[in-house]
Amino acid sequence: MSCAFTSRALACGPDGQIFIFDSGKDRKNIRVYDASGKFTRTIGKTGGYQRGAWDPNRFDNVSALAVDTKGQIWAVGTSYWPKRVSLWSNDGTFLKEFLGPTEYGGGGCLDPGDKRR
Repeated sequence: MSCAFTSRALACGPDGQIFIFDSGKDRKNIRVYDASGKFTRTIGKTGGYQRGAWDPNRFDNVSALAVDTKGQIWAVGTSYWPKRVSLWSNDGTFLKEFLGPTEYGGGGCLDPGDKRR
């Protein structure tokens, strides 16, 4: 396996696949390798976040990857705008995302329209 990329996160699947987030400016996606170390595909669009409408198929930076028992890939973003955890199928299809406030880990505010929050 070539090391011509900048890795920030790594996970291994139950079938031996290796998932590596490549934070290089021209990539910013998850690179997938088979059990022998051969590159097979990418997950997510290349190039990171872009101006314009939100595209959930893009990553900014990822600090952690995990593969669950279904073979789905979980990616934890490091940016604060937005705080994001995304879920992907093993074939690279975006499934869903969980977005949090920028005051992650403290702070926050009350909702003036709903006193229960």
